[in-house]
Amino acid sequence: ERPWGGRRLQDVLGKTGLPAGLVGESWEVSDHSHGLSSMAEAPYLGMTFGAVVRRHAREMLGRATAPEQYPLLVKFLDATETRSVQVHPDDAWCANARHEDRGKSECWYILDCEPGAEVILGTKPGITSPIPFSTQTPTTAERHAAMRIRLLEYSFFVVNTTAAKTSSAI
Repeated sequence: ERPWGGRRLQDVLGKTGLPAGLVGESWEVSDHSHGLSSMAEAPYLGMTFGAVVRRHAREMLGRATAPEQYPLLVKFLDATETRSVQVHPDDAWCANARHEDRGKSECWYILDCEPGAEVILGTKPGITSPIPFSTQTPTTAERHAAMRIRLLEYSFFVVNTTAAKTSSAI
């Protein structure tokens, strides 16, 4: 349960099998150890998404091999309230900090949003470390943010690593 979540994944997208209460996200396709996707149909029934990518790297990626953990996570979010600040460091920061994950750039495609929904995205020049954002509220992070963007349905964003971001009722 996410305190900022809602029921739109069920009501708008028709998702079934969701837990009771407020649901903030559903992972649709993942090769992340915290939520591996399994194939639902033959001939790959039961195989993880990552295993299929590694088996068919040439067909799926256009190259001979795929990484041991394929860095793709497709999920739906339902944010009915302002979310906490999200900061994703790059690969170098993760390696230096001996973090188990790699850096995480994101792409967002806005399927639906309420009037007035917005994101606070990026950092002002001179803000170089993701560390100060890790405990900030959206209000204090806004002072460091480069852009406040009003959302519209069918908008697309590319969010690079180390960009602080938060969202309000998307």
